[in-house]
Amino acid sequence: MRIAWNRQAIVALCSLLVAAGYLWEALRMPLGTMKSPGPGLVPILVGLLIAVLSLALLAQVWLGKEKGQDLVILPAGAPGRRVVGVWIGLLAYAMLVNVLGHLLMAAILSAGCLRVLGMRRWRDAILLSMFLSVASFYLFAVLLDVPLPEGLWAR
Repeated sequence: MRIAWNRQAIVALCSLLVAAGYLWEALRMPLGTMKSPGPGLVPILVGLLIAVLSLALLAQVWLGKEKGQDLVILPAGAPGRRVVGVWIGLLAYAMLVNVLGHLLMAAILSAGCLRVLGMRRWRDAILLSMFLSVASFYLFAVLLDVPLPEGLWAR
């Protein structure tokens, strides 16, 4: 049986390559033990999740849909703009986190995503994003002992 080289197959294969590269780098980090998980545990789980979802999409394409039926990659209209807005926020976080630090970038990302996803008032989005930023810092830096970027003001 041949896989039809449509958009879904290409997305699935590209995602699988990203997952493989991500797992390659994640496996270089210490895994730790059951009592004391290391900083590599969560990245390995995320990489495995991406790989499994990529394989599921590839299987869905391979095992067949009816001719002419196409999966929706990006919703039309406002939902599609929300997806793009969240992706832009994630990309900005990845590009600026080493410069501005995790606390500030997590607050900016979460405030922007909350607004894009429908939170009406900026005040509420800012307060919740500040809480989420500090909570994520506490979880990863303090409890799990994962080093997070501090940004320029830590130097």
